[in-house]
Amino acid sequence: MEKIQQIYKAENEKNSGYHIKTDKQVIKLLMGDIQYNFEKFGYELSEKHLDKFIGSHFIEIKEGNKALNEESLYAREIHMRKDIDDYEFAFINVHTSVGILQFATYCLGSYGHQVLVESETFNYERWI
Repeated sequence: MEKIQQIYKAENEKNSGYHIKTDKQVIKLLMGDIQYNFEKFGYELSEKHLDKFIGSHFIEIKEGNKALNEESLYAREIHMRKDIDDYEFAFINVHTSVGILQFATYCLGSYGHQVLVESETFNYERWI
């Protein structure tokens, strides 16, 4: 199993979010952060104290929805279902041996933003 070594805030010219460094890869949880007109958008992690996840085992990443249901991102990548209810929010759940760390994103406006999960084994992109 992969061990989480570090969780840190990350930014570049187009995206911002968090990186989760394990002993095998860097998992990037990102959101496009280019401002359009008067929209409101952003992201939050479910936990303020990230130290509890350091040393824990990374299990998997799943996408949740407003009803707190979730499905594997691998399955979602293959069967892209379009649920109108999910377009304004995206919830990425990182399952670890000590619990779930959630990357919650929102976009309230007429322009969309990318939500990206990038890792050594797969890339996932969704517009909200």
